[in-house]
Amino acid sequence: MLPRILIVDDEIINLQVAASYLQSTRLYTISVAKSGKEALELMGIVSPQLILLDVIMPEMNGFQICRVIKDNAEWKDIPVIFLSGVVSDEDRKRCFEVGGVDYLMKPVEQKLLLGKVATYL
Repeated sequence: MLPRILIVDDEIINLQVAASYLQSTRLYTISVAKSGKEALELMGIVSPQLILLDVIMPEMNGFQICRVIKDNAEWKDIPVIFLSGVVSDEDRKRCFEVGGVDYLMKPVEQKLLLGKVATYL
């Protein structure tokens, strides 16, 4: 069974780009969520092995979503890679404080994303 990756982003184009990068390898099964609420609902259903998580989203931001994931005993060991279009040392620092394993800037290069995903899986 292929590892499942959950991509969470409120922008459809960002979901499509990240999914196409990952699907091009044929090494992963991809699930997508357009909000934090949808992501948390999918967690128990799809059981991802890795999460790509946007930082800035309405309702719940990526940091809030990550905290919920890391506070859940079943999900706490799932690696979370943050993706953000904002260059901020504060956001980078916060990414690691809430349990993220990495912080990548959007638009992310395909090779970089694939390399990071392979590393954390």
